[in-house]
Amino acid sequence: MTRLVRPPGTPGIREWAEANGHRIGERVMIPYRIREAYLAANPGVFEVIHAFPQDSGVGPDVYDWSDDGPLGPVYAITFVRGLDEVEVLQRLGVGEQDVRLIFDEEIAGHQGAESPEEIIRVARVGDWAIAECKGRRGSRREFVEALSIGEGEAIAVQRDGGAHDRFIYAVDGQVVVSFAPSRPFDRQGSDPIG
Repeated sequence: MTRLVRPPGTPGIREWAEANGHRIGERVMIPYRIREAYLAANPGVFEVIHAFPQDSGVGPDVYDWSDDGPLGPVYAITFVRGLDEVEVLQRLGVGEQDVRLIFDEEIAGHQGAESPEEIIRVARVGDWAIAECKGRRGSRREFVEALSIGEGEAIAVQRDGGAHDRFIYAVDGQVVVSFAPSRPFDRQGSDPIG
């Protein structure tokens, strides 16, 4: 969940848009270009990503990482240390022209579509960037290795129907351990036993 935090006296996006000649209907989703202009004009406003609520643990109930959630039944959650959010996206194969802020309303608009565009969301928690990837992109070996190049670390957890779930841990471009959670003793990598 994301939300904007505004210093006291700062107008909301709709108020600011109206005052600056942008017409937005009451029930219409705010276009990205207007959100971007609003954030540029109001540097004291920042986005908060609510990831770890105090009243609940981490898991599918918090993130909606269920089969019916926004990521669908096949997805990867990838944790990366040593890269910023934009570089994570670029190493996952996202073109520079496609990297931008995205809001929950846009994600919701893609649910139920027959062939929605692929959306990868990246958030920061301390030294780690966390990428949510619909499909298998975030857990493919070549991407996990690329995400860890340069003395970094990458951990990918793929959910893919149980039997095809996967865990991969890579350091500095090399997979240290990789296994299917359904077969935890069948491990590959440079140090599979650790």
